[in-house]
Amino acid sequence: MVDQQHTPVKVKGKFVFSPEAIQMICDMYGGGIGMDSIGSEFGISRKAIRHVLVQHGVKILRWSSVDHTAFDVLTPTALYWIGFLIADGCVRVVNNSYTISMSLSIKDKDHVAKFKAFVKTSNVVSLSNNCVASLTVVSEHMFKRLCEFGVVPNKSTYEKAGGGVELNRHFWRGWVDGDGCLSIRKNDNRPFLSLCGSYDLMTQFHEFVKTMVHGYKVKLHPTPGGNKRFYQSHVSGKQAIQIIKILYSDCDVYLPRKMRIANSIISNGDGFMKGYRIGESATNSKLSETQVKEIRRLYPSISMSKLAKRFNVCLVVVWRIIHRKTWKHVS
Repeated sequence: MVDQQHTPVKVKGKFVFSPEAIQMICDMYGGGIGMDSIGSEFGISRKAIRHVLVQHGVKILRWSSVDHTAFDVLTPTALYWIGFLIADGCVRVVNNSYTISMSLSIKDKDHVAKFKAFVKTSNVVSLSNNCVASLTVVSEHMFKRLCEFGVVPNKSTYEKAGGGVELNRHFWRGWVDGDGCLSIRKNDNRPFLSLCGSYDLMTQFHEFVKTMVHGYKVKLHPTPGGNKRFYQSHVSGKQAIQIIKILYSDCDVYLPRKMRIANSIISNGDGFMKGYRIGESATNSKLSETQVKEIRRLYPSISMSKLAKRFNVCLVVVWRIIHRKTWKHVS
């Protein structure tokens, strides 16, 4: 029960609240405490609490049970959902209500249901126009906990992970499931991992990968359109396979459609690259193996620029052949 000084007084059949009591009610409701519980604290009915909230412009939400401590212990599952929320979640404060929302394509509705099960809410996953699956929970404690890890309001303007989660593969798998793209390029059977995010978050991810993949290097490029708040990167071949193995091996929570691609890559391992078209079999190849051998034989008797003209390729192509940056399989 609240202090005597905050207890409402009934005057002419109506409860009169002090300004402090009104603020307490609004704050408790916004923090994820239901009207029934608030009513019990003040010794009045749910209806009276609702009247105070409406009278002071607080939006009445559909209340449900929720595990406010879902992210207090950083289990692999909790770390995954933090990563996924930093990519595809939304946290807001609306009329003193601390909300955590997730909205995905209807094809991923089962993934929203997994998040619902994780936070142990009785709230319903809503389907909008049969194309978007959404879930919203209200919890001040959960909201503030997520903020510690970088899941903050308007996060797209300054995405950056914190609290040590940036060192964990389960966190990054969640982020990749939300903002990444796993693919196998059809023309040459080459695995790809493409990512998009803020410069800080992208840098954190690649710094994490550097600790796991020897010799790893990647460049970040601003997204098309000149918006330098967002950057992208593309990793392919063996390095993409290594990263996907790190993120998707031996895990219990993931986005199924991306795990199917990851499993295809992981199960084949380095053997996957046997189907990778190199040399003459590559669709964009302008040279044959015989020509490559000839270029290496003639250099340095003939300069690189003259070799480029003779074989109708650019100077960079000749330089990379001579220094074995390309056509490494040709002796």
